[in-house]
Amino acid sequence: MNNRIIFTFILISVTFAQWPSPKFGNKPPLGITIFTGINQPNIVYNTSSTQNSISTTPSTSLHFGIEKSIKNTMSIGARYTVRGAILSETISGTNKYNYLNSYILKSFKVIKNIYILAGGEIGIFIDGEFDSTICDDNECVSYEEVTSPIDYGIILGSGINLGKNIDCRLTYYYGLRNVIDRSSFADDLNFKHRDLQILIGYKF
Repeated sequence: MNNRIIFTFILISVTFAQWPSPKFGNKPPLGITIFTGINQPNIVYNTSSTQNSISTTPSTSLHFGIEKSIKNTMSIGARYTVRGAILSETISGTNKYNYLNSYILKSFKVIKNIYILAGGEIGIFIDGEFDSTICDDNECVSYEEVTSPIDYGIILGSGINLGKNIDCRLTYYYGLRNVIDRSSFADDLNFKHRDLQILIGYKF
């Protein structure tokens, strides 16, 4: 699925790269961008032994939000994002974490209308769906995770301005905070979010 998302991003970029584009740093009068896209979140556990015993498969979800340019190469934004993973092996089920996020980004010109970006994001946990089961020998027990109310991490990526009003990006979110403090079966179990994202925005 990772390759499929990256291929989609490249295909869109190549298709529209010939559109007339303003110089880097120019923005429409309002400097506001509305965007949506798909993301492929996953979970990385805190120890290698836990990671090996719990097989995680990235899920696929949607995200959307709004962004405001505050300088030629800086922007702030807010978005709704679903993160989590599909679990198997020792623990099975699907965990989804819904966040309302705010972020700040800094862009750096590469060539013409292509740029790279870096920044930080903080998210407030809204709600989620936890359907997980741990099995030991012949016994299986369902559990719920105690989720941290806050998540934060680093955003890295690249983008291309397509024409006058279209912006396309491929980004990666690297979570830094332990998302759960404990579970009902293991006080030391914890993990962090990872998230590959592709988005298309319209500038006003």
